[in-house]
This record gives sequence, structure tokens and C-alpha cells, in this order.
Amino acid sequence: MKRKAFIGLVILSLCFVLGGVYITAGMNRVVGKLQDIILLQQMHSQRKALIEKIKEVQTDLLLKDSPHAVDIDTFVQHGEEMAATLNGCFSCHHLPGATLTKKIGSLQTNLETYQGKLSRVYTLRANAERLATAKKSAYEAGEELQFTIARIFSNADLKIAERTTQAQQLISSTRGLFIVLVTIGPLFVLLVSSYFFSHFSSGVKILTKAFSKIQEGDLKYRIDEKMDDEFRLLADAFNNMGMSLKEQCQRVESIQKRYRMLFESAGDSIFILEAEGKGAGRIISANKAAADTHGYAVEELHNMHISDLDDPAAATEIPHRIRRILAGEWLNEVVNHRKKDGTVFPVEISAGLLEYDGHKYILAFDRDISERVKADEALQRARQLAMVGEMAAGLAHEIKNPLAGIKVSIEILAEDLVLAQEDKEVFLRVIQEVNRLENLVKNLLNYARPPKPRFEPVNLNVLLTNSVKNAEMIVKSPHYFTDSKKAIRFLTELPPALPPVRADASQLQQIFLNLLLNSIDALGESGTITVRTGLDHSGNMQIIIKDNGKGFDDEGLQKAFQPFHTTKSKGTGLGLAITKRLVDQHHGRIELTSTKGEGSVFTITLPVNQDNEVSVS
Repeated sequence: MKRKAFIGLVILSLCFVLGGVYITAGMNRVVGKLQDIILLQQMHSQRKALIEKIKEVQTDLLLKDSPHAVDIDTFVQHGEEMAATLNGCFSCHHLPGATLTKKIGSLQTNLETYQGKLSRVYTLRANAERLATAKKSAYEAGEELQFTIARIFSNADLKIAERTTQAQQLISSTRGLFIVLVTIGPLFVLLVSSYFFSHFSSGVKILTKAFSKIQEGDLKYRIDEKMDDEFRLLADAFNNMGMSLKEQCQRVESIQKRYRMLFESAGDSIFILEAEGKGAGRIISANKAAADTHGYAVEELHNMHISDLDDPAAATEIPHRIRRILAGEWLNEVVNHRKKDGTVFPVEISAGLLEYDGHKYILAFDRDISERVKADEALQRARQLAMVGEMAAGLAHEIKNPLAGIKVSIEILAEDLVLAQEDKEVFLRVIQEVNRLENLVKNLLNYARPPKPRFEPVNLNVLLTNSVKNAEMIVKSPHYFTDSKKAIRFLTELPPALPPVRADASQLQQIFLNLLLNSIDALGESGTITVRTGLDHSGNMQIIIKDNGKGFDDEGLQKAFQPFHTTKSKGTGLGLAITKRLVDQHHGRIELTSTKGEGSVFTITLPVNQDNEVSVS
């Protein structure tokens, strides 16, 4: 394009220069012709003036010796003017060797001859005849001089007309050429400019369209139109740029997808929070793990504040935590979060400042540590079990034998001695307390070192029926309950088509009896205990024991299965702990739901088939 523009500019300049030279040459020719015409006009004027002067002198010659004769001084003056007029012709034709100049030179010789004869006429003092002859000779010389002048300048008039015609024709042709150049020149310039403008504008239009496509995000667009010169280079550069941009965008998109995949597939909850202004703490972004952990949809989290996820106690500390993060501190704390259904669970937060595009955000990683807390509790329980085992072993050796001796001694004394009824009752109470101590030692041993279960097919319905019958007998026995007027009903819902379960029958009997006794204690004077069996959605066996007794409060519900926790005045706090341990050994689980004042529901889930490996808790 630059080369074409340069060539076009050179051609335009050359055309203007040639046109200017041609016009200048034509003007010079016209001026030359006009100068020739002016010179011929001057010659014509000089000839007329010279002839007039000669005629004037001839008149003076003819009037000599007449009353109208001029004086000698006037005659001399007229002769000098005639000579001066002839000399003026040399001012126009002074080139040496010129034909006309030579003729004018011979004319001057004739003029001098004529002047000599005139002088002879005025100076001759001879007779009249000789004077007339001299006068005639002078007059004839004057006439000859006029004839010579007419002969010399005979072609002047013809040349004037001819050269005038030539000058007019030259002026006309020059004017026509000038008009043509003035008309065609701009038109030619316009055509050349239009060509370059069209070529340039079409290239610019193609490039503008291409850049618009890129701006709209169409990175696949390429310039396929045929283009020349620099526009082809620009088109190639644009196509290369489009390919490079596409590759860069694909690379950035791949990186974004990778980080988005890491963000979305992370097992921990990830939050990006607003760090500044009135919206500090507002959730900008959250991953799927955060939504699943808290029971919300991701879109719901984007319209929430982080305080909506903290429990009330933790929410009050949010402004303080934000200030610490803005000060550059990276937080590592454990707080309680709250799910959409209101469930509170512990999370370990790790949060710090994130600056992006001149704005400050908070990047927070939240990890649900409920399982870890449970593991810690299990570890603590295991330590307690170890401690109980040691205590139980010690008690077994230190207490069991002395208690047996005390019990035997008291029984012998009670039988051999003659005692009043009140004293016998004292002995009986002592024996009862010794029995209670023996049961405590036995329970400690059972909890710390439970016997290994022996798995065999068991009909749960038969075991539960026997356990309910034993519970009914216990309710009616004054040995266990001093108030034999308890109005407790037992309801059973035992489908007959249940499959047998591989389990230890004696341990299951102990589990069921412990739970039934716990429900009996919770009922008070009256109530209903419901026993139900069935299969859950996974095909496991479920045993439900439900009562409408006093129930557990929140604290009691959390600590129900912890050893040594009891709400009974004479309880050991080991009944439910032993029950849970036995259920764990059967690879099952036990759950308790309770409402204060409305009753409790124990749900035991056992696998139908299992190996002989015993789980340890």
C-alpha cells in the first residue's frame, strides 16, 4: 500500500510538473509571439515616422525659394529629426549580421546621401539652372529613399498580420490546453484519490469488522478476504492475534476450570466473604461442600451473611474476627455452625485476607469436625474404660472376697441369733447393700471387660417376648419395687416373618432388659412401653423400645450413654453404657430421641448377617 501510494504521488507530481512546464512553455511562446508583434508594430511606427520626416523635409525642399519656405534652422532641425528617426530603427534591430539590420544600414547610407544633396541645395550659390538641377536631384534622392524604405518594410504589415494570427492561434490552443489540464487534472487526482480511498476504506472496513467480532468474543473469526500490501500483513497479524488470543483464553479457561473444579470438589467448605464496608461478612461465593454441609443450596448461600451460619454465640464475635483478619492475622479457630434445620455442629475455621483487583475479601476454609469430636469422645471413653477396667480389676480383688465374707457372716448371724424384728430388718438391709455392692462390681467388670459374644442365629421376636415377660415379673416383684401398684402396660408389635439374626442371645437379652428397666424407671406409677421390630430401608434389623415417661433434658440426652452418668439416687450410671457397648460389639448402633416430659425412644439397628469379629469401642 505504501509503495502504491508513493507511485501514485510520484505520478501525480510528475503530471503536475509536466503540465506546468508545458503551460509555461506555451506561455513563453505566446509571449514571444506577442513580443514579435510588438516589435513589428514598433517597426511599422518607426517606418511611418521616418517617411513622415522625409516627406516633411521634401516639403521644405519644394517650398524653398517660395513665400512659404522655412528658415534654415527649421530645415536643419527637420533633417536632424529625420536622421534621429532612422537611428531609432537600430534600437529594434541591433543584432549584427541580421538581414534587416544590413538593409537599414544601407538605408542610412542613402539617407546620408540624401542629406548631402539637401545640404548642397541650401549651400549652392550657382546659377538657377544648376540650383534647380541640384534641387531636382535632392528631391529624387528623397523619393528614392522613400521607395527604398517602402521596399525594405514592405513585408512588415504582412508579417504583423501573420504573426498576430499565429499568436491568436497559439493563445487559443494554450488556453484550451490549460482548460483541459485544469479540468482533467483535478479529475485525475480525484480518480486516483478515489482508488486509494476505496482500497484503503475497504481494508479498514474488513479490519474493523474483524475487531468487532473479536470484541464480541468470537475468537474463531478469521479474515479470509483477499487483501493486498500492508492490509494483507495486518490481516495476517490479526489472524495470528486471534489464534493467540484463542489459545490464551483456552489456557485461562482451562486454569479457571481446574481451579473451579478444585473449588467445587474440595471436601472442606470454602467461603469467599466481603471484608470491607457495610457488607463485611456477606457471602460472595461458596462451594458445593459448604452448601451440603449446611443444608442449603449454593444459590441460597450467596444471599446470606456468615452470621446466618454461626450459632448466636459465635456470631457475636464476627466483627472482631474480621478486624483481626484485616490486620493481617490468619485465623485458626473452632466455632459452632448451624445447619438449615437448626442442627448445631462444630467446625474448624481457617481464614485469612484475600486481595483481588484492588478489593479485599476473606478466604475461609471450614471443616466439619463432628466426627473428630466424636472420635475424641470415643478416645476419652476408651480411656475411661481403661480406667474402669483397672478399677474393676482392683475392686474385684479388693472388694469381692471381703464382701462375700461379710455377706456370709451377716447371714449366719441373722439365722443363729435371736433378734427382735427391728434388728433382723437391719441385718436384711445390710445384706441388700452387700448385694448391691456385688452388682456394682459385676457391672464394672461387665462394662470394662465384657465377654466376647458368640454369634448364632437368634429369633429376635422370641427374645423380646421373653424380655417383656421378665420385665412384667420385675414390675410386680416387691424385691425390686416397693410399690407393687405400678400400672404399666407393655405393647408389642412383632411381625412374625422377620429373618433370624446372627447375635449373642444372652447379651441381647441383657440389652433388652436394661432398656426395659430404664423405661420402667422413667414411667413412675403408670405408663405404656411399646416394643416394635422391623427392617429398615437397608435391610437391617431395627428394634424400637418406646415409653411415655418423663424423658431426658438436653444435657441428659447428650450424656445418656456415658459411664457413671445417672439421674437415679441409687443408680450406678453403667446400665445404658453397658448396653451401648454390647450393641457396638454386635456391629450395630443405638440411638436415643427424647422430649422432656413426653417420653423416650431407643432405636437399635443390627445387621442381619455379620462375621465373628467383635468391634471395640
